[in-house]
Amino acid sequence: MWTDTTRRQYARAELLLPSDLTDAEWAILEPLLPPRSKLGRPPVWDYRQIVEAILYLLRGGLPWRMLPPGLFPPMTTVQHYFYRWSAMGVWKSINHALLLMAREAMGREASPSAGVIDSQSVKTTERGLSGFPCVTGHNGQQGVPLCHDVKNPLFPMRFSTSFWPEALPVPHLNKVACGSAL
Repeated sequence: MWTDTTRRQYARAELLLPSDLTDAEWAILEPLLPPRSKLGRPPVWDYRQIVEAILYLLRGGLPWRMLPPGLFPPMTTVQHYFYRWSAMGVWKSINHALLLMAREAMGREASPSAGVIDSQSVKTTERGLSGFPCVTGHNGQQGVPLCHDVKNPLFPMRFSTSFWPEALPVPHLNKVACGSAL
């Protein structure tokens, strides 16, 4: 809920656009970007202008051609950096680094040791997840998403009770936990 205190805390009135980065935000983001090449012509646009243009488009859900000329670098320049950084995995590494920073800021370990998935919150088709291998390696079987590895990000795996040994009780599948909670 917004209060007068939170409105002041998160106000971005000093910025030209709400999608622009503050100096503190840029100080965190800048070291995560790839270094500029020493070869070729010196760049006309700095990374901050390019990142702010990308954030402007993403925040507004706008197509490339809606980038205002004069306020940001040319659309083709912004598009070039966006696709180049995507191919290099820059966005993924930025997201991961910011996630680790946020976890540490909350007093948690940087990397989670486990994950919890509530199957009632995970949206699937009536047939269940398809195209992902289940524990036995077969595709297209009904199952509940499980976490795969406590060191890596969560990705869908499938668990089928039809392959559960009959001698063992079938676990409660509404909430699947791997280790301790995040």
